[in-house]
Amino acid sequence: MEKRNIGHGSEEGMDAHYGGPIGMHHALLSRPQQVLFGSLQVAPERFQVRNPDACSYVDSVLAKKASIELSRDLVDVLKSGGELDPLLVFDDDGALFVFEGHHRYEAMLEAGFLPNAKVWIQKFKSPDEAQARALALEVNRRAHLAMNKREVLQAYWLALLSGEVTGSVRQRVKRYRISHSTVTRMDKEARVVREELQRMAMTSGVPFTPEYCRGHAPLWKSIAEWREQRHSQERSVDVERLAVEKILRSLTLKYAADIKAQPEAFLTAVEELFFEVTGEPLRLSRDAQAETFSEF
Repeated sequence: MEKRNIGHGSEEGMDAHYGGPIGMHHALLSRPQQVLFGSLQVAPERFQVRNPDACSYVDSVLAKKASIELSRDLVDVLKSGGELDPLLVFDDDGALFVFEGHHRYEAMLEAGFLPNAKVWIQKFKSPDEAQARALALEVNRRAHLAMNKREVLQAYWLALLSGEVTGSVRQRVKRYRISHSTVTRMDKEARVVREELQRMAMTSGVPFTPEYCRGHAPLWKSIAEWREQRHSQERSVDVERLAVEKILRSLTLKYAADIKAQPEAFLTAVEELFFEVTGEPLRLSRDAQAETFSEF
């Protein structure tokens, strides 16, 4: 994959001299073309492969500072009459999403681009969103763009959880340039995390989708802390369940007959006991709907 300069006088209609926008030559990208700025959308949670929070604290601070400086420089280029390289765009059934070039898009907003302003883009030719993210990762990890190694790991981790990674361990080590031990460890962790995310989605009553994975997955750098937190929550639930079962067992052995004979009195007694112990009011009521069921 290489970059080439494309001029305004050429078939693509860009400047015939160096210094204008530079289109990227790639089998999955269209030739540069112009569209209305207002027709573009961004969805960083879907397409932004960079994530400074995936880095160490120091690297994260430096990455965010560099991001701010880059945006400021791009705004200066635009305000001085210059042009930026084409945004790479994913066509989602007619909706155009920027999947590479978020800084450039933000700079255009900051520079005051109106919805009817024309900007340069290159469309992704495949309908496969995962392929678009893979290309964005490949572009951003080039040495001159200084993508932090932990950001690369995080992007790969999200792709793995989302089911977008294919191939053997050896093939993935070569393709993503991640160590064999890390790929193997991620495979092991991903199975556990996916199961937990699936339970979370089911509990929330929402579909378990790649988008849900990407939005709720833990950072790879924090996987140990995330795992410990989940275990602590499970232990807390277990302890609470044991306490509930102990109380239920005691009530059943001592008061089952009284509860059945005078259910309303039992509810009132529980309300009063709860208030005496905690100082907080409690209101209990029987399920009226349940009383409509007939006994067979």
